[in-house]
Amino acid sequence: AAHANLESLAFEDALPHIGHAARLVDDADLRRRLSRMQAGALRGAGRVDEALAVLETEIRRTDDTDALNSLRLQRVQLLNDQYRASEGLTDIEALLAAAQDAGDAELLLSAHLARGRAHYILSLDRTSHAELSRDAYEAAYEIAKARNDRASMAKALIPTTWFTDYWADYESTAAANVDEAVRLAEELGDTDLLLDAQSAAMHRGGVAFNRDESEALLARLESRRDPVKLNAHCFWMMWQYVALGRFEQSVAMCDRGLELADLIGSAPVQYGSIKAIALAEMGRFDQVAAAIDQEVTDDDHPFGQAMASLARTIYLSRLAAWGPAAASAADTLQRAEHLSRVWMQTWARSL
Repeated sequence: AAHANLESLAFEDALPHIGHAARLVDDADLRRRLSRMQAGALRGAGRVDEALAVLETEIRRTDDTDALNSLRLQRVQLLNDQYRASEGLTDIEALLAAAQDAGDAELLLSAHLARGRAHYILSLDRTSHAELSRDAYEAAYEIAKARNDRASMAKALIPTTWFTDYWADYESTAAANVDEAVRLAEELGDTDLLLDAQSAAMHRGGVAFNRDESEALLARLESRRDPVKLNAHCFWMMWQYVALGRFEQSVAMCDRGLELADLIGSAPVQYGSIKAIALAEMGRFDQVAAAIDQEVTDDDHPFGQAMASLARTIYLSRLAAWGPAAASAADTLQRAEHLSRVWMQTWARSL
């Protein structure tokens, strides 16, 4: 029954069946499999903290090496989903070492994919991690290609589209990568992988995108009940609606993203600032400060601080408060340069 529920994406319905089965088994291997199923169902339901707790309990009582590696890998993936990448680095290094010692190419591939994702997340606030992320994805691709693992080849290619934020000359590489990922997913007939590849293709297109297709993709992601991937697409659409001048829809998408981030337990960096920018462009100046307050601006998130500064600069510019706007623009530019955000530097100079 649990398997049927998971196949139909009825994650909450699966959990009681898994819990009942877990209470009836004595075999350690079967118990671990049920724990991993439970964590997967909890993740699908957006209860990521609970999923991590299940895995932590199982990791503490597991002495089987292969099982421990599987549990650690699943934990890393959940931590990446919550943008808590730094907490998973120790697990990643342990997985890489275990894979190399055992000559386990499949585990090495999975560890490199997880490492690429982790270092990309860390690069959002510390740009030196971008190269580590790129190198990990390139290593994963080469391993997958040698194994003729087309699905993993696509998984290694899809995230590289975001590197254009750091390197202006990466555009041609990103374009080739996403085209190859779409082709591989189509050849495999893998619906979920094709959704990811199509999302990446839309993201690479910037403002030159088909709004109907993007909204259709949003609906398909809603139906898949994957809050992590849905949140990622919502984030992209927040920006696209701003670019199209559809500010009401951008605000609504920001609010939806904030709800999803709260469900997942991830820090909604940029969401409040994008919302503030949309509100300022609409002339709803009395709501801008509250939106900026929704930004993540603690010491661990300098990118969030830079985004709040950008939103404040745009707001002051729209008010024609030129003196404060100039001071805020200087602050934004300094933060953008420190973070190597070329697009933010260009925007700050234009205000």
